[in-house]
Amino acid sequence: MTAREQISTAPASAVHVLDPEKAKRFNARTMLIPSPLDIRAALRSVSPGVTITVHEMKANLAESAGAECTCPFALGKGWQLVALAAEEDRASGEPEITPWWRMTVAGKPSPKMPGGVENHRLRMHEDGVLLK
Repeated sequence: MTAREQISTAPASAVHVLDPEKAKRFNARTMLIPSPLDIRAALRSVSPGVTITVHEMKANLAESAGAECTCPFALGKGWQLVALAAEEDRASGEPEITPWWRMTVAGKPSPKMPGGVENHRLRMHEDGVLLK
């Protein structure tokens, strides 16, 4: 199954009430489990030449869903899936590619994205992001 197919069949985002143990661990009572579709939409809203950190994305997604936090695992896996789908789109000649490279890990490219840090850095540079 392609990444694009996985995104289209993924469950919708959902807000869950955490059990007391998890609530204590995350310092929150509710947690958003974001869908890849919502992650893709959020990435598409980031302007060219601008980046957002994973931490900022978690806060933004949680706030927009009315949750106190966002599941870091689901966000990471969803981001990877969106990036893979974008690269599938690029390979097939799609004119609009989801700008997965506009999200960083504390301002740095992620080794977990397609092509690793080098490709993440290249896509950011092509998008007009000034790298240190």
